[in-house]
Amino acid sequence: HINSFNHVGANGITLHHLLTHTSGFRIKPIFFKPLIEKSAKHPDAPSLKLEVDRFGRLGPAEPIGKSYSYSNAGFNSLGAVIETVSGKPLELYLDQLIYRPLGMADSYHHEMVDKLDGKLDRMSVVYYQRDGKWIEGWKPGQPPKYPFVRASGGMISTAMDYAVFCQMYLNGGVYGGKRILKTETVKLMTTPHTESLYTPVQKSKQEHYYGYGWRVHKDGVYGHTGSDGTAAWVDPKNQLIVLAFTQSPAGSRLRDRFFKLVQLAVEK
Repeated sequence: HINSFNHVGANGITLHHLLTHTSGFRIKPIFFKPLIEKSAKHPDAPSLKLEVDRFGRLGPAEPIGKSYSYSNAGFNSLGAVIETVSGKPLELYLDQLIYRPLGMADSYHHEMVDKLDGKLDRMSVVYYQRDGKWIEGWKPGQPPKYPFVRASGGMISTAMDYAVFCQMYLNGGVYGGKRILKTETVKLMTTPHTESLYTPVQKSKQEHYYGYGWRVHKDGVYGHTGSDGTAAWVDPKNQLIVLAFTQSPAGSRLRDRFFKLVQLAVEK
């Protein structure tokens, strides 16, 4: 689906590897800088597909499928595959197939500036801790870091919208009478696929493995975190959804404690 992945180094990477962060990519930046600029050679630049093409040319740094390493490059590659196969920009694909069918009217991306203008007063400032002090980071209305929607992050949503998204998974791919995913797809996405990559000693310390886009815990709970202190957990056993949306990366300890307290309360 991406031409640059056809060379010997990268042609063994599959969607499974990208979804489970086992592609062998060890690319640290979200995208290489500077971004490819618009020119006669690249009239569509800057774009997600052009930037992902650079990942394919570089190829994996580790053997494909042999180790887990969280990869923004891998998920942005998945976004480029979606654009190539569907023939639609990623944001349009997500809106037509996920957000709109689920009624997620408050879900957008940082880069969708025109859609966010009327909602800025409902958005919070992101705070960071430096030298023991709180400082302002991202503020509503600030320009996005990238000129195109990416698949590795940048979503702006509400707890209610995201709860609907999680409930769809809890329902086996259905919400409000609309089927978004096949039941078998939900099962595949929430099954741990990376367990075999760890030694017995490592497994004894490992709290979760990776499914397709979800971290799957040993007790069957699956979820994910966000870089600005957000987290979501889906607990099929207790039919429970837990969301903790803080507005700072420093909120990670608080969100994890919150989830454990909720679990304890339910189990009692």
